[in-house]
Amino acid sequence: MPTKADTRERVLQIGARREPAFSAMIVDRDSMSAGLLADALMRELKCDATAVRSANLLPALGTRQIDLVVISADLNGRSGAGFDLCKAVTCAHPKVSIVIMLDRTAQKAVVDAFRSGARGLFSRQESMDEFIHCVEQVRKGYIWAGREETDFLLTALKSIPAPITLTEANAAILSTRESQVVRHAATGKTNKNDCQRDGVERAHRQKLSLSGIRQIGRVQPRGVALLLDHPRALI
Repeated sequence: MPTKADTRERVLQIGARREPAFSAMIVDRDSMSAGLLADALMRELKCDATAVRSANLLPALGTRQIDLVVISADLNGRSGAGFDLCKAVTCAHPKVSIVIMLDRTAQKAVVDAFRSGARGLFSRQESMDEFIHCVEQVRKGYIWAGREETDFLLTALKSIPAPITLTEANAAILSTRESQVVRHAATGKTNKNDCQRDGVERAHRQKLSLSGIRQIGRVQPRGVALLLDHPRALI
């Protein structure tokens, strides 16, 4: 027979409020679909999920602690508008994890989503179980993408030229003046100040700068040249 102490303990356990696993906000194409996704997250992951309008997301993030945001790639009838919102969230709240929902899986959309700051991509062609799993893994700090999205991402990465280290061999392709520009850039000096000191005209400054960068890439202070101007570069 249970004692009074046992009964009191069970009452306290029943009355205790369980803290949510994490807090999330959902921004979808319409309030109904956003609400359905929020309900699914609360039911399956025991989290605090709220559906919000795109215009209210940033103000809402400033009022309380939010761990994760789900954003539709298309908002307010505009294709790709969710990427802009994702960038804004990343800039204002860099610690918030973001999942982007894609209507159509294409390489440009996949690359744009990750460029905008998303840590997870979910295709609407997938099941609700996959959506829950995606959110759960991104919340844990992982990067999530489906098989097709991963293939697109790897293809984009393969198209990025390999870094080139500045050596005596490849430095020989530069003229004396271009080498001076590169050395000054590596130490943090600007081509403009250097050329003004030497009395070089503006047009010549631009020619030297463009010529040097196109031949060996952008030189970092450590002396490593990275070709970042490739049209399909991911980062």
